[in-house]
Amino acid sequence: MPLLGPRGRIPLQRCILCTHNIPRLQVQFAKQLPQNARIFSTTPTPLRKGGHVKSKPKPNPVFSKPVSSSFVRRVGEPCPVRQGGHFGGRSRDKKEVDIQNYTDLRLNFFMKRLHQYWDEELKELGVTYAEAKEEFNLFVDRVLSQDFKTLPPSPIDGGESENFLLKETAIPTPLELKRAQNVGEEVFDSILVEKYRSFTLREKSAPIAEMQRWLTDLQHPHEWYPETRSMQRTWIMHVGPTNSGKTYRALKRLEECSSGIYAGPLRLLAHEIYDRFNAKGISCNLVTGEEQRLEHLQAKITSSTVEMVDTTRDVEVAVLDEIQMIGDKYRGWAWTHALLAVRAREVHMCGEERTVELIKNLAALTGDKLVVHRYNRLGPLHTANESLNGDWNSIQKGDCVVTFSRKDIFAIKKTIEEKTGKRCAVVYGGLPPETRSYQARLFNDQSNDYDVLVASDAVGMGLNLSIQRVIFETLTKYDGESDKLLEVPHIKQIGGRAGRYRVAPSLPQKISGHENGEPGTIPPVGPLPAMPNPGIVTTFEKADLKLLTYAMNATTPDIKTAGIHPPDRVIEKFAKTFPVRKPFSQILEKMVQMSRVNSNLFHLCSMDASMHSAGVVEGTKGLTVAERITIMQAPLPRNNPNVKQALVAYSKLIAESRSGSILDVAGLEFDVLDDYLEAKEEEAKRAEAMKNAAKGSQMELSKMWSEVAVPRDSSMSTLPALEGLHKSTMLWLWLSYRFPSVFTPRETAFDLKKITEDAIQDILSKTNYNRAKKLRSREKAKRKGAFGELDELLMEDGVVENPWEEKPQAATAA
Repeated sequence: MPLLGPRGRIPLQRCILCTHNIPRLQVQFAKQLPQNARIFSTTPTPLRKGGHVKSKPKPNPVFSKPVSSSFVRRVGEPCPVRQGGHFGGRSRDKKEVDIQNYTDLRLNFFMKRLHQYWDEELKELGVTYAEAKEEFNLFVDRVLSQDFKTLPPSPIDGGESENFLLKETAIPTPLELKRAQNVGEEVFDSILVEKYRSFTLREKSAPIAEMQRWLTDLQHPHEWYPETRSMQRTWIMHVGPTNSGKTYRALKRLEECSSGIYAGPLRLLAHEIYDRFNAKGISCNLVTGEEQRLEHLQAKITSSTVEMVDTTRDVEVAVLDEIQMIGDKYRGWAWTHALLAVRAREVHMCGEERTVELIKNLAALTGDKLVVHRYNRLGPLHTANESLNGDWNSIQKGDCVVTFSRKDIFAIKKTIEEKTGKRCAVVYGGLPPETRSYQARLFNDQSNDYDVLVASDAVGMGLNLSIQRVIFETLTKYDGESDKLLEVPHIKQIGGRAGRYRVAPSLPQKISGHENGEPGTIPPVGPLPAMPNPGIVTTFEKADLKLLTYAMNATTPDIKTAGIHPPDRVIEKFAKTFPVRKPFSQILEKMVQMSRVNSNLFHLCSMDASMHSAGVVEGTKGLTVAERITIMQAPLPRNNPNVKQALVAYSKLIAESRSGSILDVAGLEFDVLDDYLEAKEEEAKRAEAMKNAAKGSQMELSKMWSEVAVPRDSSMSTLPALEGLHKSTMLWLWLSYRFPSVFTPRETAFDLKKITEDAIQDILSKTNYNRAKKLRSREKAKRKGAFGELDELLMEDGVVENPWEEKPQAATAA
């Protein structure tokens, strides 16, 4: 009879006697064996160095505790695991082990972890530990009572997906187990766990399904905030076009209140409000995802991004900027959350007219009072009668040229500087916010020679710019699959930046009387003057002018619904209704499929970015559900593999609760900083050599020139790498405020952030994209299928013909 394991079954992955943890017990049993079996004590063994009893045994993979003698019977029988007996020969191949015995072994292993599994997964579903043990014993009996002897000798495997293992039945069949064994031990264990879970919850499946339906009922988001619903609030809307002073009026009220909150769409705006209020002597804290500056624990004002708005604090006034973003497909939930949850007696909203009807409906839903203030543009805005007709020499001081790729931005910058002699500042989304703000200040400063701004649609929001004319180099933008025409609101928002009245500088500048940390004099708040010069909007190509004219004059449709997002606590409870091993991205996808919303007022925001982030860290073991929910909200660019690699490294630190400096994280591109600094040193040596040699002879000049290395051209190759390093650093800082015990010290990351920003700014001041820009063919850029809502309206009104439409060619004579 072979050796028996716990509960009288047969663990044959390893022989008990061969791998026992108590050498004395082995010797005792060996004395009862025939003489030819005692060679085990003097001959080498594959499991021990120096023999069975003369050295420390290897860890026992089967039993965590010593096995008592009652579990070992008839040791003189042949070993079923080792060829040649218990104490000699080689181990049999895994596939040669009987599937029934192998199943029994893995069930023994699972039994030891049953309490941990129950605590992590079954406890939340209303299963007691006593019930879990009872169900496990019943499950084991059902599994092992099947006929394992009628299996085909060579089960079909290879080429089939592992999904074939997850059948609907709660008891795994012998054939399923054999196939799982051929795939691997990890898959085999996961099948047993999944089946046991289904078996245990077979009578609770209906309550679990009901719980999932209840958790995905998102039709009443205003009921998620009972404390706020108990308040009587007044909503005050400031609506109008770009440059109408609506935000200015709301901020004036914020200055007067005893306590308040500002919530904006960008870090740039939060920084600007923070700088302005502190410059005026009004204590203001800054809270964004990546940075927190607490000037005073009892600061009067808190400036934050809308995702970080504090909904636990009672304040007098809250200002929600760019309220039209409430209808955004991706971020609209943040404005809805802030509007419904912020505990302020007055909630001021600044935005576009097209949000008024939606806000009225939401106010009726919550019972809050609504007041609407409408404003007109301070200065006129005109669409030019003519385009630039492709002539870069027509660029003037104060122009902003808008295009939509980094390569095009630098190509246009180079062209303008070569043809006109005017220096160009650049702004695009990939730049750090601090760099964007610095470039904007260069453009606004009349005392320098930065006369033109070349930018992406990043200029549409968050920067105060002295733009006289906005020039669209193109009206199409690549969306990852094809070039698409910009939507009407997008065109109007960018075009509205022309002729903008600058209320405050983009970055804090020296203020008269502001010395030694004391507030200086700032012009008092009063009525805003009209613009002295009208803003002008035009296009670079003649073919785009009709489209632009229609878009600027079109009436933008109202925003019908507000975005919502399931609260974190709801996602966590929903995830716990699934097995622990189920991929978290699939759980989120299931939640999206099951979610129900009131489609008359709300829409579920896209969770694609969250599912993408969850998928990136799916392979990181040891993360809790709450930790995965936090990580999936981190700012992760889809098209930068280096930042994704950094997120994986960060997630491992969280899973292991291992703290350390950002400089110790493997995989970050610190080499790019080394290359940049080396190039700077070479450049400095070269400049110094030129300066010294200029005083000597031509021979000395040539000699010193040959001794100094020529600096490397690292502009366009280094810039994206630096931007990626900056994003990885900002991601580290973002996580440091969620996991402060892991991501420390924060000061090192801030130093790295500053060094990277300085390097990016230095490169921008010298970079010209050397590859000649290939002027895109409008027929190729605007290919069939790229039309949006704007184009259909234009064609219906007969304003323009379809530039994508392929004209039939005239038949030629044979």
